[in-house]
Amino acid sequence: MKNTAIILSAGQGKRMQKATPKQYLSLDGRPILYYSLKAYADVPEISNIVVVACESDHDFIHNDIIKKYDLAKVSEIVDGGLERHHSVYQGLLATSAADSDYIFIHDGSRPLIDAATIRKTAEAVLQHPAIVVGIPVTDTVKLLDDTQMVCETPRRSSVWLAQTPQVFDAPLIREAYRKMMENEARLTAEGITITDDAMAVERFSQTKVMLIPGSVRNIKITTPEDMETAQLIVAMQTPLNLSN
Repeated sequence: MKNTAIILSAGQGKRMQKATPKQYLSLDGRPILYYSLKAYADVPEISNIVVVACESDHDFIHNDIIKKYDLAKVSEIVDGGLERHHSVYQGLLATSAADSDYIFIHDGSRPLIDAATIRKTAEAVLQHPAIVVGIPVTDTVKLLDDTQMVCETPRRSSVWLAQTPQVFDAPLIREAYRKMMENEARLTAEGITITDDAMAVERFSQTKVMLIPGSVRNIKITTPEDMETAQLIVAMQTPLNLSN
């Protein structure tokens, strides 16, 4: 069984209000992207890693992260696209049927992913072909109409926040993305944005997506406040194996 992790690092992170894309900012002395690459590289179930990034960042990723920290499982760096789903598609094109039975898709701006969560999803996908990790909401959620009026208050127990990794049987996610790209113009015309990989499977396959509990520490760094939270989490954690 071969598992490929696609790590997305092509975003510009404009909400961080920094000249440097957020995934390359320093977190406790190392680039944010380093942490997710290291986490996947250290899990035996992961066979290889494909990084998706802007062409201008390839040299930095190769020299200052992969080579510097000896992350030998990274097999390729490929160019990203305009939107997240374009970048995922480029990552999928870089994987072959011979190399990958299952695909793990992870946001490079989630540096605090832990080995236990990765391994849990690796076990779960053997039983069900589409797995997403997430956490339950703790606040009441309101759905609004076009005039900003509340139209529904869903049961809190049924609302979860999706995270990554999102893990799929390789042929399933490839076919879902192929169909999505085929229908991209129609989706755009209808105002539909595919915001995560599970949504592609939900819309373009008959397969149900299973959500399993993730970790509240697996935050996505988007704003300066998120960076402060990540710094606090790293400081509180048991020392990581950062010998490389």
